[in-house]
Amino acid sequence: MSIGDFFKKLLAPDNDTNTEPKLESYNTITRQNVLDSLRAAFHHSLNEETTTESMLCHTFYKVYIQEDFYEKISASFHKTAEDAVKVFTRTLKNKLSNYPDFTPFSTRWEFQLIPLANGQRIQGLENSDCDSCIAIVSRLWAPNSSVGEEDSCGEREVVTFHDKNSMREIPKGFNSAILQGLIAAEKDKAIFRFSLDDTVAPVNNTSPTSKQTSALAAIKITGGTFIDGNRTFTTYTMKHPSLRIAGKNGSTGNDGIPVLCVNSDKILNHHIEIAFDSSSKKFKINTLGEARLNERKLTPGIDTWEQLPKHSYISIDDIDLTFKAQ
Repeated sequence: MSIGDFFKKLLAPDNDTNTEPKLESYNTITRQNVLDSLRAAFHHSLNEETTTESMLCHTFYKVYIQEDFYEKISASFHKTAEDAVKVFTRTLKNKLSNYPDFTPFSTRWEFQLIPLANGQRIQGLENSDCDSCIAIVSRLWAPNSSVGEEDSCGEREVVTFHDKNSMREIPKGFNSAILQGLIAAEKDKAIFRFSLDDTVAPVNNTSPTSKQTSALAAIKITGGTFIDGNRTFTTYTMKHPSLRIAGKNGSTGNDGIPVLCVNSDKILNHHIEIAFDSSSKKFKINTLGEARLNERKLTPGIDTWEQLPKHSYISIDDIDLTFKAQ
């Protein structure tokens, strides 16, 4: 199956069918191929974002590869991301003489590796043209980072395709709803401190040889946004064994259970609670209002718990949540 198949639904259709790009695929994908693709995407963003007065580049990169190559690349992805940070930092340091007033524009570099599902194709590309290409989605800052983005949902993402001879940006935007079920596993996320010194420092123990941060699940929203003060975002990492989902005016109670607020007046405070049982390693859910779990209506009740499968879809009014245990 083809990486190109995945992007037919992901990308907005291109009306100019007479100018189909041609890609020359890799026979296989190696760490060097991934590093070269990240380098090309970085330089592309640096050229697009930098002016004569300030230097700026993308610091968040999602790497999509065909699932046939996923296991091989995943095993060493942290090291590949570390290599990329070295390349990026070296390039920025070489330009510092042109920017004497330079100050860091981010606190971190973040990378995610995501395998592509089979069965879709790119608008305007033949399957044989893109069987083993690498796709990178990048942006200025990582979602939910504290630097530079007051509204993490509104920032433009850049999609680029990389084959063994070239890189090209997809000129149209993409339909982010297609990505709602594609959440990187914790082991495929690498975060490093943004610094122009000679040390590449992992953030939050993201090194594969260090103890991982205890993320239990990821929750992604479509049809709306999560809200925390003035900040909006679309993906939340559940780390506490209990979580309540509420409307935009929800608040944490005396029991200290975190509350994830949806930017909506139609959702109760609180509406849903999710809990993780460490002994059985299973999740459960209850609701105080109308909600559906995997298209099935839940029975409201504070003591009415149902098992929550590790990959589930939860609907509240016109809000859809994708739940994925880590």
